[in-house]
Amino acid sequence: MIRMDKEKLIVLLACASLYGLLVVGFFLGLNESMLYRFLALAYVFLATHLSVVRIFGFDRTASVFLTPLFSALPIMIVGSGLYLFSGLYQWTVCVLLALPLIIVLSTPNSGRQFHFSFPRMRPVCVILFGIFLLLEAASLYLLLHNMTVDSVLGPWNVVPPSFFALFFSASLLLFPLLFRLGAGLSFFALSMHFFTAFSVATIIFPLGFGFDPHLHRATEKLIVEQGVVTPKTFYYVGQYVLVGFWSKLITIDVRIVDKLLSPVLAATAVPVLAAHALRTYFSLPFQWGLVGALLVLLFPFSYGISTTPWALAFLFGICISFGILRYLQQKSKTGMVLCILLSVAALTVHPLAGLPLLGASIVAYCRPSVWRWIITSFFAVSIPLALLANAALSSQFSVVPRLHMGLFASLVNTFSLEFGTRFHAILDPVYLFHNNYLILFLAFSFLGLYCAKKKLNGSILFIVSVMSIILINALLIALFLFFPELISYEQREYSMRLVQLSLVFLLPFFLFALITIVQKIISSRRATLACASILMSAGLLTANLYSTYPRNDAFASFHGYSISHDDIQAVRFISQDAGEIPYIVLANQVVAAAAVKEFGFKTYYTVSHRDVLTELFYYPIPTSSSLHTAYREMLENPDRAIAQGAAELFSVQRVYFVVNAYEDRFQNIIDAATKTANSVVSFREKDYVFRYDMD
Repeated sequence: MIRMDKEKLIVLLACASLYGLLVVGFFLGLNESMLYRFLALAYVFLATHLSVVRIFGFDRTASVFLTPLFSALPIMIVGSGLYLFSGLYQWTVCVLLALPLIIVLSTPNSGRQFHFSFPRMRPVCVILFGIFLLLEAASLYLLLHNMTVDSVLGPWNVVPPSFFALFFSASLLLFPLLFRLGAGLSFFALSMHFFTAFSVATIIFPLGFGFDPHLHRATEKLIVEQGVVTPKTFYYVGQYVLVGFWSKLITIDVRIVDKLLSPVLAATAVPVLAAHALRTYFSLPFQWGLVGALLVLLFPFSYGISTTPWALAFLFGICISFGILRYLQQKSKTGMVLCILLSVAALTVHPLAGLPLLGASIVAYCRPSVWRWIITSFFAVSIPLALLANAALSSQFSVVPRLHMGLFASLVNTFSLEFGTRFHAILDPVYLFHNNYLILFLAFSFLGLYCAKKKLNGSILFIVSVMSIILINALLIALFLFFPELISYEQREYSMRLVQLSLVFLLPFFLFALITIVQKIISSRRATLACASILMSAGLLTANLYSTYPRNDAFASFHGYSISHDDIQAVRFISQDAGEIPYIVLANQVVAAAAVKEFGFKTYYTVSHRDVLTELFYYPIPTSSSLHTAYREMLENPDRAIAQGAAELFSVQRVYFVVNAYEDRFQNIIDAATKTANSVVSFREKDYVFRYDMD
């Protein structure tokens, strides 16, 4: 007879009842109601929360914040298989919805009962915590109040300087609060602070920021509408399925789910995993683990500010770096299950990150032996082999093996020191930190390794193995592989991404070094030094917040404008004006992203590209396409002959040329194009659309 503790029985009956109600409501079309959405979220949260406690050994407080991440992993892994086998249809959603219930059934009895109590705090702590909440609320209000639908160069062009003062003050308050609050309120405060840092671009740009996210959202929208996008590819599937699952289940816009996915997962999971890993592996008091978790914001956090497959996989890499430390200390099989789940999920999202992360998880489990070196050697060359295999199987992706020393040299140059000044009291120290961050990070990481040498217990060999796996892949790609579809400045993108990924396995030791230094300063009982160290830490956190986002100032010139309402109006006008007439558009990537946002992957043409018949988009995507070349030529000298050549290549009757007001030589381009085009339409004098009709 199977015995079940009372708590598990109650949760199981509740989850089974909720699952039945949700499936019936889903097929009856009741999933648009707020009640249905609440029940769906409650069902997934309740089941996943219990599983995190019982399977992975986290306490109930930590499991609350880990629930979003752990609910996503099985949906991504199982959902990817179901999608590749069939698609994302109603029955697929129902199967994925059953996963939390299945996991609850498979979890062992714990015998632990749930007890909830509010932590006791002194009045001064209550006041400080209230001030902290007001600072965070004021920060979010400033972001919401300064949302923009105009084309701007990064968020800092519209965010007032007072936002940085609020963030600095909130960071400053967190240091003493983390020593006084209970675990639950500490994790809540950290998650809120992380979310404020991660959500700047998401809030400021309601139309979306960047180029790649719009392409992925368009694909996710197609999957939700059609169930599948052909040709099916293995990469990116995990993200698409997760976003599509929630969008279909509770009928919420794909764009909302996609925008919130990375910020929410990163803000809730990273502080908790960091605090537990630092406490467990380095035998730190829990409060110092919390301080270390706050200092994670000193690591560039582009993985949390925008949802892309790489950002999501990189986030999983950070979680694995902390999870593996926890496993190495406790030698718990459930700890390894966590790392394997994270690495397989990363593999379904982005194999470039997933392959080395899977290798790291397997190597961590293997004892030092010949098998460890065999596995390390295999994964050290896995990514170049995967890229070559993908090129052989796909007509849309090509790789040319050749020696490429210039790219290798540029990769090495990233490890050089850089000093510069613009005689700016604030930006000079910010960029001194930013430009030399890699050297500083490595120096403190090695210091952390030295300080932790008594606690490593052979782990140093594991760290060397894992970083070798990733860095050898990066070097092989930089030296021997060339990607014809990528323009020159994007050629080293794959290698640089892998170098960045390798650093996550040094992150815990970087944090341990910082904590050790701060502990030494505080133990010296010199109040001035202690206050100075806290002020400097809060200042560096604020500096890293500034430098992580795109910026345009005296030191950096960012050229990636955001999508504007005028871009949206322009692409809508073009679609309406053309009607059924075949056409192409010569425009920049921002306007192309606006078209993808509005119409998805509407039209492709079969053209001869590099003597090979291929399908090209009717807007200039990618930047190596013939349309982008024609667009650059039109910017240099607007001429009907250029438009005629593009029209003949694509066999269309009409060409549109879009010019944005922020282009160099804007007025000269407008004057010249007006003389050669059949017609011109302006949208608030920000976007000009020229039409060329072919005779």
